[in-house]
Amino acid sequence: MSETNDLLARRRSELAARRGALSALKQQELDRLLKRTVAEEAPARVIPPRPAGEPAPLSFAQERLWFLYQLEPESTAYNVCLPLRMTGRLNVAALSQSLNEAVRRHESLRTTFLEVDGKPVQHVSPVRSFDLPLVDLTKLSDSTRQDVVRRLVREYNARRFDLAEGPLFQATLFRVGNEEHVLLVLLHHIVVDEWSKQLLAREVGQIQQSFDRGEASSLPELPIQYADFAHWHRQYLREEVIERELSYWRTQLEDSPAMLNLPVDRPRPPVMTYAGDALPIVVPQALTAKLRELTRVEGTSLFTTLLASFQMLLAQYTGQNDIVVATPVAGRRSLETEALIGFFVNTLLIRTRLSGNPPLREVIKSVRETVLEAQTHDDLPFEKLVEELHPERSLSHGPLFEVMFVYSSKPDKMMDVQDISTSTLEMLSGTEKFGLTFEITEGFDELNCLLSYRTDLFDRSTIERIARHWQHLLETMVADPDRLLSNVELLDRDERAQILTAWNDTAVSWPDVSFLTLFDKQVDLTPDMPAVQFGEQLLSYGELNARANQLAHHLRSLGAGLDTRIAICLEPGLEMVTAVLGVLKAGAAYVPLDPSYPAERLSFMLSNARCLAVLTNEALAAGLPETEATVLHVDNARQSMASESAAPPVRVEPENLAYVIYTSGSTGLPKGVAMTHGALSNLIAWQRRELPQAARTLQFASLSFDVSFQDIFA
Repeated sequence: MSETNDLLARRRSELAARRGALSALKQQELDRLLKRTVAEEAPARVIPPRPAGEPAPLSFAQERLWFLYQLEPESTAYNVCLPLRMTGRLNVAALSQSLNEAVRRHESLRTTFLEVDGKPVQHVSPVRSFDLPLVDLTKLSDSTRQDVVRRLVREYNARRFDLAEGPLFQATLFRVGNEEHVLLVLLHHIVVDEWSKQLLAREVGQIQQSFDRGEASSLPELPIQYADFAHWHRQYLREEVIERELSYWRTQLEDSPAMLNLPVDRPRPPVMTYAGDALPIVVPQALTAKLRELTRVEGTSLFTTLLASFQMLLAQYTGQNDIVVATPVAGRRSLETEALIGFFVNTLLIRTRLSGNPPLREVIKSVRETVLEAQTHDDLPFEKLVEELHPERSLSHGPLFEVMFVYSSKPDKMMDVQDISTSTLEMLSGTEKFGLTFEITEGFDELNCLLSYRTDLFDRSTIERIARHWQHLLETMVADPDRLLSNVELLDRDERAQILTAWNDTAVSWPDVSFLTLFDKQVDLTPDMPAVQFGEQLLSYGELNARANQLAHHLRSLGAGLDTRIAICLEPGLEMVTAVLGVLKAGAAYVPLDPSYPAERLSFMLSNARCLAVLTNEALAAGLPETEATVLHVDNARQSMASESAAPPVRVEPENLAYVIYTSGSTGLPKGVAMTHGALSNLIAWQRRELPQAARTLQFASLSFDVSFQDIFA
């Protein structure tokens, strides 16, 4: 029992130290996770060396990157660069020897990937010493030196790796000044992860300290190598283990959204380019302190609080209440792997449901529980999850997720060498593997963030806006964690003013008249010009106006007045245009009836609109349903209407009804949409102002489609 307690205490210390995301959890939650680790997993985590002479398989994660390399061998998306600025009296020979020793210690840094019998295997090359290339830039002027360094870093990071030929570990030293150097280490992601980068820097620093003193390296030999882990992991993930883990993830991701509706600025290209950029963001000290206090009160971790905030922001931006975000985990659940350089990182999917408009505090609690559960089921490689769930695959985005959330604690020192000050050289890779990647590094006083994005999807301005809105959300969280999610205000004062004042300042001075007034003015200006033509038939403005007025007087004699409805069932032609204008001049509103409509629909429209009359012709009248409305054959009535007055019969005001057009009825019964003369006057005035003036317009739309009004009159 005492051994178990000792093991539990040791594991608690080790796990809490290397998992900063769990450091602020409630003690009972941490104990629950640790007890499971000790009782169920510790015995299985003793990793033996693989059998001698056996080919070393790829790990599941390596297998995915190897497959992606086969698809795009020219891609540099999975290059990993470690640029270190070193200030002080540097022993270049000792640094070179230290890098050689690190490569000797870690087989992964000497590994290439060959295809044997149709399957990829790891091939570890023998130890060979190499000289660290030194590029002297001290002869350059001070004004250009730093620009050259940045350019060389970009070019170095853009080198293409050959996974079969290697080497997949490369290093170059640039002398920038007498006591200033930049060390660039370039690796392929298939042999390294973020943990490994920091481990490599620390090891090289420790080894160099020994070599500077003329001593041998004090680091102990490694009990296993990465290939041993890959071999063991495939043996460990036997069928029952995979099924146990899959059972959780199937349930967790059931019916999860295939994609997030990200606010992209451009359509997704058929094949993603991996071209990317990044926006640095700093969360100031005061806000960081308040976030830590909120985290303490909620009994969770800063990682969980920030992940919850990002998922809430995505919910606001996408309009979705089911948000899936990926986050990396170290994947080093065994003590033997903690000192190994290799590709151990795994990807967890954190799904948060935000339906029901929860308070912000409740979202944090929900994310905390989801994260804890996910971390206890992180044995399953992400690649196996994809294989099991069979998501729809696309070359324009990755499977199952498109947003990555990365959280880490800033290491005290990347490389500790006596009399040498070492810092990471800030460098943007110019690539992005996902739509968005949000990286947060926890410093002592503030949070340093990097919001990376695919430039084929997003403009810089969009990313800057997302960053501003995220910080507004953080401020709301710490000030009022009980606020409902829907009540969170993301916009700042300038953005609100832009929406409320600039974008919605749509007031325009339009003539407050019926559009018939506009038509009459045109008649006065051009009475003899062609107004409408159908085949060889032609009416001038004066002729069309006279016929329309005569029809209007006749309709008035039948009882037509302001806002009464007159149906029009005619094929396109001179008579149809005359009928529309005549109904309007009578003060009535026209109701278009398409002759091809079913009799039942026509009957419903005539009844529902309470039409006084129907204007049609003898050929089409036979297809009309029985109706109480007066049916007027305009082709036969033309002569009888010739005696009517050619003057306008009534003044029509802007608020009077112009037409009633019925919807398709796809959601139930057709609905009549009524439009006034004033609205149509505005439409015509806008179209005449915005669009080029044409000598002729083809009237192609059905009269039952409101575009026909613009075709005829604009």
